[in-house]
Amino acid sequence: MNFFKPVEQNLPGWLEENSIYSDIIISSRARIARNIKGYPYYTKITQRKAEEIIEFINNAIKNIEDLSKKIFLINLNFLPLESKKFLKERFLATDYLIKGTNKEIIAEKKERFAILINEEDHLRIQSISGGFSIKKVYKTASDIENKLENYIEYDFMEEFGYLTACPTNTGTGLRISVMMHLPALSYTKKIKPLFSSLSEMGLSIRGFYGEGSDSIGSMFQISNQYTLGVSEKEIIEKIERIVKEIYNIEKEARNKLIKNNSQSILNKVRRAVNILQYSDSLEINEALELLSDLRLGVTLQIIDSLDFKKLNKLLILIQPMHLLNIYNISPEGFTKEAENRLRATIIRKYLYHPVRRIL
Repeated sequence: MNFFKPVEQNLPGWLEENSIYSDIIISSRARIARNIKGYPYYTKITQRKAEEIIEFINNAIKNIEDLSKKIFLINLNFLPLESKKFLKERFLATDYLIKGTNKEIIAEKKERFAILINEEDHLRIQSISGGFSIKKVYKTASDIENKLENYIEYDFMEEFGYLTACPTNTGTGLRISVMMHLPALSYTKKIKPLFSSLSEMGLSIRGFYGEGSDSIGSMFQISNQYTLGVSEKEIIEKIERIVKEIYNIEKEARNKLIKNNSQSILNKVRRAVNILQYSDSLEINEALELLSDLRLGVTLQIIDSLDFKKLNKLLILIQPMHLLNIYNISPEGFTKEAENRLRATIIRKYLYHPVRRIL
């Protein structure tokens, strides 16, 4: 694989972004789903029509000068499965996108926004930013959607709004999601009641890689479940309000945790530091759980010499296809044992000097 070489110096730009909420909120993302009027949806489309859609969207982008200068194109037809999984690890692709044929990704060079072509819908316009920045990512995605609308007629009905392959996206087609790190609520067993109430309010709670993925390392994606019958403004305001409430609840739970269970938390963080710094082999789920404990230690000031940017980068760098890329291993020789050894190696490299002061 030759994408983004050298990988460590060419990670997504949003990983470098922080906000005052970065102790709990890892990232914010806006995604707008659109279909082109007159074309069948991807599940019913012919190969020729799918090719036409790619060509149609590419020609539209060429007409938008300030957009065309910032992007690169990836045609997934010519990629091996390992490269497609690599793009998924960077949040540039989904499981749905890496299956099938005649699919393309148009991404900004720093990967802060991307257009996924022939995913479930003809277009999925997404923008991602580090920290809590819902309005910023929505504006980026919306600006791109509006510019494309000068050249593309979207599938739209006055009664329903924008039409999509999945009924839950019909209406605005807008999905706002926020990645949150909620270890205190997980540790105190309060996460399930919280998520039950969020579900009743029409929100979805998903794992690290969104729909169909499990929660690992107390990381959860919170997003709106429906887009029909509500405006973009209402969606944004609702997510912003509820995420701030969750942020405050987690913050309070952390304060109580360190006050009432200080020795237990200290031991948990110290154990994570020791394993991460000295282990020769780490499986992906174990590594993410330990990095979660390490992140908690930073926010509780148990560890005072490690920043969130480095921890965010490790979330991507320890993924299987990134390890394959960084260490230039052939897929045939990339056994599970080799993967786990390389994961431990890169974690030791990143944590050897910073994690030294444990209070």
